[in-house]
Amino acid sequence: ARLAQMPPAHLAGLRAVILLSGRRKQVRSWYSDLACYGFYWNDCVFLCAHPYDLRQRTVDALRDYYLNDVLVHEVAHHIDRHRNVPDVKKENFANGFVEQHGAKRRGGKRSFA
Repeated sequence: ARLAQMPPAHLAGLRAVILLSGRRKQVRSWYSDLACYGFYWNDCVFLCAHPYDLRQRTVDALRDYYLNDVLVHEVAHHIDRHRNVPDVKKENFANGFVEQHGAKRRGGKRSFA
């Protein structure tokens, strides 16, 4: 449903969104410097499994974060994939894209329109 809210032009050429299962090695990475929520590679968005430790988040909050922040951030990398700039500029673009188009923020919904 979240992808359906995005303009088709933002998704053009996106091959897949893949949910990683959270194998032991992936879960262990959460407790190291390698931890990440998702990544973009080879025209695909990968969403990494989060360890099932809800001390700081509810399931609904975690779902909302993945759909409205992580997924939107990785789609931004897809939109920005052809720009030949340093990685820090690509991250800045993706972070700004989430701020502009992503998560519901404190009582208001942000849309792509």
